[in-house]
Amino acid sequence: MSDIKENAIGGYIMSKSRVNFDVNADKYSKWSVTTNKNYLDQFYDFAEILPNDTIIDFACGSGDFLINCADRVGKSKGIDYSGILIKIANSYIAANGIHHISFEEGDIEMAFETPAELYDVILCRMALHHFGDTSLAFANCMQYGKRVCKVAMQDIVSHGIRKVDLYFDRLERLIDRTHKEIISKSQFENLFMDNNVKIRNSIILEREIVLKEYMLHANQTDEEKEQLKILVSEGLDDPSICSYIYRKNNEVVFKRKVQLISGSTT
Repeated sequence: MSDIKENAIGGYIMSKSRVNFDVNADKYSKWSVTTNKNYLDQFYDFAEILPNDTIIDFACGSGDFLINCADRVGKSKGIDYSGILIKIANSYIAANGIHHISFEEGDIEMAFETPAELYDVILCRMALHHFGDTSLAFANCMQYGKRVCKVAMQDIVSHGIRKVDLYFDRLERLIDRTHKEIISKSQFENLFMDNNVKIRNSIILEREIVLKEYMLHANQTDEEKEQLKILVSEGLDDPSICSYIYRKNNEVVFKRKVQLISGSTT
């Protein structure tokens, strides 16, 4: 059987790497961060979404964002690479009689036909580090916006120290093999500027992440878990890394930077 199939948004996708996203789908959809209503509401406010705005949400996962604000938005759509996550999202809206929101399987990094519908707001939350070509993905996302539209995105960004950043890319890949690369603050902001999106608001949050809890959002093989133990031990013992990953209250925690950017086309 071919590992190529038609993309729901008009192009073609390679299905072999989709397996990793589907394997993680059940855990990701139930993860406390994914379903955190406070986080979802805060991002809604940050994006300056207005009542009845139409939204396109890329890498929407199990649809939590659009479902959470369903009573505040117009006709909207979520697109995700994982067919299982899309099934979870569609099952929820079907069971709850939500008719103005739809979810489709698709790969925003692939070529596609001109979209039939354009949206007031373009969103992408915590997904850029999964893309192999962030520039292409961002540019393709922009094809779905109206001539004047709002754009809001959120993702992890690097610490700006090469050894530390390489360490955390290794850590992320062992926890979730769909991880590609953590981008820098300047790279993130350049995506907006290169696509003629005027940045209106930019916030960087630094959070402490409990490693054991973070691992729950994805599946790791026994081999990956063993490699993680070794890598964590190396980080705890490395003077240049141990201020970013350390023990606190008998748990291993690590520092993570998350950037939120919102803007608009003119």
